[in-house]
Amino acid sequence: MLKLIFSGIWQVFLVILFFCGSIVVHEFGHYLAAKVRGLYVPRFSIGFGPALWKKKIGETEFRVALLPFGGYVSLPQLSNLKEIEGKFDLPKDLKSATCTDKVVVAIMGPVANVLFAMVLSCILWRAGLPIDSSMLSRTVGYVEPTLLLDDGDIVMSPARTAGMKAGDEIVMIDGFVVNNFNDIQKSIALGGNRDIFGYPKSSMQIVREGRRLNIELKPVLVSENGSDRFRKVGILPKQELVIGSIPSGRGRIEVGDQILRINDVNILHIRSLHERVSNRRSVKLEVLRNGNVVTTRISTVPMAVEKPYAILSFGDAVADIIPFYLDNVDKSTISESTGAKLLLFSEQCEDLQKYNFANGMEIIKINGCNCHNLYDIAHAINRYGANTFAMLKSDTVVDVVVPEAQVRLVPAVYTNIFDFGLKTNTVTLHKSPFEQIRETIATTFQTLGGLFNKNSDISIKHLMGPTGLIRTLHMFSKTDIRLLLWFVVLININLAILNMIPLPVLDGGYVAISLMEKATGGKYVAKIFGILQSVFLFILFGLLIYVSFFDVKRWVADGKSHEEYSRQARLKV
Repeated sequence: MLKLIFSGIWQVFLVILFFCGSIVVHEFGHYLAAKVRGLYVPRFSIGFGPALWKKKIGETEFRVALLPFGGYVSLPQLSNLKEIEGKFDLPKDLKSATCTDKVVVAIMGPVANVLFAMVLSCILWRAGLPIDSSMLSRTVGYVEPTLLLDDGDIVMSPARTAGMKAGDEIVMIDGFVVNNFNDIQKSIALGGNRDIFGYPKSSMQIVREGRRLNIELKPVLVSENGSDRFRKVGILPKQELVIGSIPSGRGRIEVGDQILRINDVNILHIRSLHERVSNRRSVKLEVLRNGNVVTTRISTVPMAVEKPYAILSFGDAVADIIPFYLDNVDKSTISESTGAKLLLFSEQCEDLQKYNFANGMEIIKINGCNCHNLYDIAHAINRYGANTFAMLKSDTVVDVVVPEAQVRLVPAVYTNIFDFGLKTNTVTLHKSPFEQIRETIATTFQTLGGLFNKNSDISIKHLMGPTGLIRTLHMFSKTDIRLLLWFVVLININLAILNMIPLPVLDGGYVAISLMEKATGGKYVAKIFGILQSVFLFILFGLLIYVSFFDVKRWVADGKSHEEYSRQARLKV
């Protein structure tokens, strides 16, 4: 328990460090440039709104504000944003900033972000970035037969419809060369082509058996995380299936063998492997061993891959009764009558709480009948209607009275599988800092291209606001700190690029207006810019609120996805 608490504190610390750190770095670039240029800096703020903490050092008040949507450095010689920064008593001898002052101070924020990204890239260069090795390939390993749409409809996958096959190498999408499967997924998701009827279209050039073929696919929109929908065609990358462990007595295969074919069919993905062995008691297996192809006959093992369970309903509540077996149970003989702990779970915890149940409670008796397996549960409920449950809670048996209940048994799911283990596909990449920055810039412009392409299915709602950044930082902090560093590099490069767009409020706007003032010498340019700045400021905050709404929807979807994943994990044998 203590370990979990410290782990949670560490994750929160990393999120605060890198989220706020990216803002601090940007604003410190402005601050340092302003001080070097001799400008007056009355405030350095992380966040907007009322101050949670502040301290004055010299002429500058440093503060942490309530709303963590960014930050600012007050520079009254450059602009007047009293709506955000408040009013200041300015020194009487305050000189006007020159064009050079304004340009240098404006660009140093994005420059600071790029330098920060470069430092983190150097750390990643040394530590390495973990990645699934299959994502380095551009060869299709598996073509999904169907895809599930958001409305519940099941459609044939666009890749299957277009005749794609496992082993096809994708070399171009919509006229652009792709280098790996990550490129392929991005190119499909961000694609901006449509057919004459307005439906999404993706043109691919593939290599099949040495011949180049051009095919057209009709991508469908599929939810990525229960919230966002992206174009997909139903293809998965080629995997190298290498045997990592074998049970004693298996003399025909060895650790390190790479699976090539089953019953003369090429196997390029684990899904293909499962499909080829699920209904067969033995198969012909071809493996690559020390550069030689070895053929052998190997038997499969019938095994439960999903536990039997019961669906219990009472009142307005529905819950799963899931058995938990001892480690030494024979997985090939699991059934509804197999003895086990019987635990109660529901995705709607509040429904259980109304009846004094809680997730994870163990069922001991129902109306006085002992419950050792799912058949006992069904017998007790069907006979008595199940008014009283004896539940184990914190080593104490408590009685819970419920309305009349109903139960439905769901049998175990069996299939034939191999009883050996496969190695993980993770590799560690040590890319140079310049290569990392180049790829990040390319990804940013590819995303912006999809955003501004009226024919794509990407819109502003797909972007991340502060809430979304915090959500993703937290997710990576739980997974691997190297992935967290990679995402912070992406954040800082995005900050640098987006801030240089020549729009009011952004740094690029300050550069543009300064150069216009210098070129025209007009007095009214600054006044017009000041009005536009206020207008765009409100537009920017409106966009932040809009984007944050979808960030929250993704966070809620994460919770639902986690609940469903947890349920599936509990049902796996």
